[in-house]
Amino acid sequence: MATPQGNWKIHTILGAMSTHGLIATMTVEAATDAEIFLTYLDHVLCPALRSGNVMVMDHLSSHKVAGVRERIEAAGAELLLSAASIRLTSTRSRRRGQISNSSSAPPEQGSPDQTITKLIPTIRKQDATAWFSIPFTALHQ
Repeated sequence: MATPQGNWKIHTILGAMSTHGLIATMTVEAATDAEIFLTYLDHVLCPALRSGNVMVMDHLSSHKVAGVRERIEAAGAELLLSAASIRLTSTRSRRRGQISNSSSAPPEQGSPDQTITKLIPTIRKQDATAWFSIPFTALHQ
């Protein structure tokens, strides 16, 4: 199968889902690695965490690097690991068309990062509530 031609960029959205929607969001033009994830924790997520918050993460390799648990617990939150993948696929797929349309848009229409920034607040409370109705099985501390 032939590879599509063009200038491809990876845009990753890091964020935490709460019952109010996405919080502590950050975009980066790269895949998430340990350095990016720890930077996200230090500068975006952990400052937004409060005592009693519970963070549920899947087994993405960057979630398991040294320092993740320590940073989250130092912010007063608890970390649980899920055996299941818990990515925001339904939210992501619903927004994908809007984001991908901006990738080929003329500069005056905005970059994918600008489009993502505009779309994050459109994730409604009912979207978040529905996401939390998904059963979390096999949670581990």
